[in-house]
Amino acid sequence: MLKSGNNPIEIVEKKGLKQISDPKKLIPIIKSIINNNQENVIKYKNGNQKLFGFFVGEVLKATNAKANPKIVNELIRKYLSK
Repeated sequence: MLKSGNNPIEIVEKKGLKQISDPKKLIPIIKSIINNNQENVIKYKNGNQKLFGFFVGEVLKATNAKANPKIVNELIRKYLSK
């Protein structure tokens, strides 16, 4: 900011640092991860609650850690409970 004179919003946009909080962008990623990891879905539903972190980690990996963790957690819970 000091070097460029740009405002913080411009810097975040230019450097690609903006967090993904839009469920419409996250849902397809989450659905894909769940569909591609059915064995872990079954294990999770059979009581291996530690696998929840696996799914969160996969979403963060797929979004280069830009996904909003709170929203990711809510959406994963929703789709794993189906």
